[in-house]
Amino acid sequence: MNELSDTQTRFLTAFKECGTLRKAAVAAKVGRSTVAKWRADNTNGFRAHFDDALDDFADDLEAQMFTMLKDMKVGHNPTLMIFALKALRPLKYRDLTQIPDDHARELLRKLEMLNAVPSVVADKPLSPLTALEQVQQILKGDTTQP
Repeated sequence: MNELSDTQTRFLTAFKECGTLRKAAVAAKVGRSTVAKWRADNTNGFRAHFDDALDDFADDLEAQMFTMLKDMKVGHNPTLMIFALKALRPLKYRDLTQIPDDHARELLRKLEMLNAVPSVVADKPLSPLTALEQVQQILKGDTTQP
């Protein structure tokens, strides 16, 4: 994996703190379209670092939530934090009736990076299956393409 550029590092540092693309891009003096390109092209392995920064932000928010809950007084309302955590950690906090296909697609990417599954993947499926159907197939032990 290539080393991140100084600009990418500045962006990720800011993103861990503020959690928004706009504020982090302003802090790093880079355009949002540049960040989108880094993510799309995975420039210098940016995508994994971005995911880590997002997880760090969510961890901090989650820690704040538990501190707030512990210290909560009558009249305090954690609703806004609940909405943020549902967005940042949907598999943990959101009421799901069905796993969104983008979560399944991300799981396929991670499994492929670990060489746990053949290159099926997710961005350009070789089959008419959705990413979720592909994950379900893998979990059943069937990694063949239809």
